[in-house]
Amino acid sequence: MNYSNPADLLDWIEDMIEVFDDYDNAVFEMMDIARGLYWYCADHHSGQASEEYRVLSRLSESYKPSPLESGVEIGGLSEEVYECLKINNQGEEQ
Repeated sequence: MNYSNPADLLDWIEDMIEVFDDYDNAVFEMMDIARGLYWYCADHHSGQASEEYRVLSRLSESYKPSPLESGVEIGGLSEEVYECLKINNQGEEQ
């Protein structure tokens, strides 16, 4: 899995949710990954023309945060995904 490209990660999430649809635990893990991707893109997009904004738009079809949610779960898989994306894209952020 490539954590450095948000669009590739979203493609992988969509594929895995389809494959593991019958396995509740796997779907929960995919949603944790989607949560990390969502918050990374929400925090780091540079406007509607950015790749991160396009990923947010596509991701909203399968993942929308709860109104009570304000970011990734500290210590969880979503935080790991967020941090990996952040580290791998440091040179590309404006």
